[in-house]
Order: sequence, then C-alpha cells, then structure tokens
Amino acid sequence: MRNNKHIILKELESQNTKLLSENQELKEKLNSRFNDQQTRVESIIEIAKYEHKNIYDDIIGLINDKKRFNLDNLLSYSPSEWLIKRNYTWDGNYFAKNVIRNT
Repeated sequence: MRNNKHIILKELESQNTKLLSENQELKEKLNSRFNDQQTRVESIIEIAKYEHKNIYDDIIGLINDKKRFNLDNLLSYSPSEWLIKRNYTWDGNYFAKNVIRNT
C-alpha cells in the first residue's frame, strides 16, 4: 500500500515537472511572438483583414436596412444601440450571460 502511494506520488511529480516545462516553453513562445518585424507586420495584416470584413458587413447591413429612414426610427436613433447590434461585447448582459453559460 505504501509502495503504491510512493509510485503514484512519483508519477504525479513527473507529470508536474513535464507540465511546468511545457508551460515555460509556451510562455517563451508567446513572449517571443513579436520579436521580429515580419511577425508584427503579419499580425497587423491579419487584424486589418478581420476589421475590413467587419466594416464591409456593417456597410452592407446599413445599406440593406431600409427601415432606418422612417421618421420614427430617425427620431429614436441611438449610436449605442447600433453598436450593441454590431458588437455583442458592448452589451454587458449578453457578454455576461455567455460567459456564465460557457463556464
């Protein structure tokens, strides 16, 4: 019985050491991710592509939304509501519900 505990303890220590080593390697990779200019430029280009798509989708949505020209809609227009419809993280309740649901 005591020997089994000793074996299990050694296995756990070995796994812990392995995980700590892997964690350190991942930290080093993350910290060195933007060390050279090429990786920084590639990351900026990728972010710009996502932003371009989002802006394009917003423009198409605005063009297709014919109701926005009704007088009632023009009088009740709110930029914050528009942002909430476009970017769900602006709506704290929606964001919190998703975080709670996903945990």
